[in-house]
Amino acid sequence: MCVIAFSPKNKKFSEKDLRKMWDANPHGAGFAYVDNTQKLLIVKKGFMTFDAFMSEYEKMPETVHAIHFRLASAGGICPELTHPFRTDRFDNLKKLVYVAKEVLFHNGTVRNYEELFLNFLFHLSPKIADRLLDLEDYSDTYVASLYVKRFSHKILKFFDGRWLVLRPKEYFLYGTWDKEDDFYFSNKSWKFEFRSVYTVSRGCPYESNFALCPYKNYFSCRHFTPNCPYRDEGGER
Repeated sequence: MCVIAFSPKNKKFSEKDLRKMWDANPHGAGFAYVDNTQKLLIVKKGFMTFDAFMSEYEKMPETVHAIHFRLASAGGICPELTHPFRTDRFDNLKKLVYVAKEVLFHNGTVRNYEELFLNFLFHLSPKIADRLLDLEDYSDTYVASLYVKRFSHKILKFFDGRWLVLRPKEYFLYGTWDKEDDFYFSNKSWKFEFRSVYTVSRGCPYESNFALCPYKNYFSCRHFTPNCPYRDEGGER
């Protein structure tokens, strides 16, 4: 499922809420914040434990920032595939700490991302394509970041999910977001107590016949299989 937490007004999130978001999306975290001195974004990602994430987040100044907690649905579980992904240059995912002019966060799943990646490579110069072919793994959001870099963030209108494009002086939101006080959240599923029926290794046990699922509710399962028919907020449809 994943969750993006965005603070456009220089306020930091409480440790209690951050812990809830991590517990519901424990496959890694990352964040980006505006450095008003350099007029750039500072990106720190690849945190695979909550303590490691919190240690760095506490050092961050009170400024505009966004955080992503990942629940893997496309690509493996590894530091490199935590968010955000830079969109100001083609990224080979080697760096987990860097400065950037624009980055991308995503909550959702792009189902045909592998096909999109191959199509994209065919239109690159051999030199750049060779760099990207060295990737050990990639995800749907990484592929989307390539398209944003090549074209514009406006291309996200054609992708499902919730997206945040962050720049030092502006930002762009796509999809439906929840606003709470001065914060934006890509979803609020992390606020609920979950009963997990899904594991990354074996998938949803009811995938062959979703009608047998005893929950039939968006908020009843901690880990969501991408093609679950009960994804709509509000539960059974």
